[in-house]
Amino acid sequence: MRCSPRSSTNPSSGATTSRARRASRSSTRSGPTGPNASTPPARGQPSGNATSRRTWNSRSAPLPSSPDPRNARGWIGWRRTPDNFRAALDRAEAIPDPEAAVRLGFALWRFWQQRGYLREGRQRLTALEAHGWDLTPQTRARLLEALGGVAYWQADGAASGPWYEAALGIWRTLGDRREIANALYNLGSSDVPGLLAGVSRETESWQRAMAHLDEALQNYEAIGDRLGQGNVLWGIGGLYYFTSDVAEAERWYVRSLEHFRAARNRTMEAWALHMLGSTVLKLGRTESAGDMMRHALRHFHEAGDLSGITLVLDDLSAVAVTDGDLQRAARLRGAARQLTQSTGTELARLVDEMFEQATRPNARVAMDAGELERLEVEGGGLALDTAVAYALGEADPFEPGARPDDR
Repeated sequence: MRCSPRSSTNPSSGATTSRARRASRSSTRSGPTGPNASTPPARGQPSGNATSRRTWNSRSAPLPSSPDPRNARGWIGWRRTPDNFRAALDRAEAIPDPEAAVRLGFALWRFWQQRGYLREGRQRLTALEAHGWDLTPQTRARLLEALGGVAYWQADGAASGPWYEAALGIWRTLGDRREIANALYNLGSSDVPGLLAGVSRETESWQRAMAHLDEALQNYEAIGDRLGQGNVLWGIGGLYYFTSDVAEAERWYVRSLEHFRAARNRTMEAWALHMLGSTVLKLGRTESAGDMMRHALRHFHEAGDLSGITLVLDDLSAVAVTDGDLQRAARLRGAARQLTQSTGTELARLVDEMFEQATRPNARVAMDAGELERLEVEGGGLALDTAVAYALGEADPFEPGARPDDR
């Protein structure tokens, strides 16, 4: 704002911690269930998996443009056993148990987003919607939110907007103030492609987005939800950031960071630091920007959040251009683009190419095209853990004497 399968990035080497090794293995290998799979894995029949029954009751209600589930405990361990949950979803569809299937799909969408399975998530959620089941209004709204969230991260604003609009309409009918606030936040933060097209604060679309976020903030303040307030402050910062008013954006991002730290939410702290780092880089505070970005990257790597890692690799590439280290900048950009390709996180590519390339230092602008391509291939060939260590300045797999298997 926010490295690859075996075909280009080797996840089997360069691990820095046991947790990072687990994250790298589960999220970056290619194969039938990996991020590059064109279709979801074959649907099997689980044996005795109670999760697929109506007893399933998960409500994580995440916010789509800032990756923070309200109840992380409900899904954080799932990343270790994704096939179990695929099987549970298959089973709920086959019974069929519409409520359980949709609740499980909703609870899984953040997993699909963070772990690099956006294409699979889109296919599965679209399939759930296509059943035309008679769902409770709450469950229908959550399916729409999940569809909107996945589409958002795929940079498909034409699809995410209507889904978010429909979800908001349901919650307004039901009168659930917290859910109305969440839906308003989703809608107010979702039109990134529109913002990247050069929208100014005087346009109807920008004013509409701000009105949604203002109403969301009022609702969160009324119910005393400080984390929700932080999310909206973060979203408002984005409206100013993408109109290049970085001084005003900094003010809102600092406020959001204070809320996230008060709520002890490390995930959202990382997203605030990511955006704040890019903001202060544009304000000329390069050293502070790098510190914030590396702090964010450590959080994202610890959580195995590939979307966050992708975006911060682009951030640190911009810092390297500012510092005059164009080789490093190109390699980091290559690692980011490889992650974008393997995970389907098209939002990262869209932001880099449609906005950041023109508003902050960028290797694509600063370098000869042939040399840039060569170095990007090198960066894209790094193992995930190695790319992160390289970005953090903890390792240099390209220094003289480094072995090929160090990459």
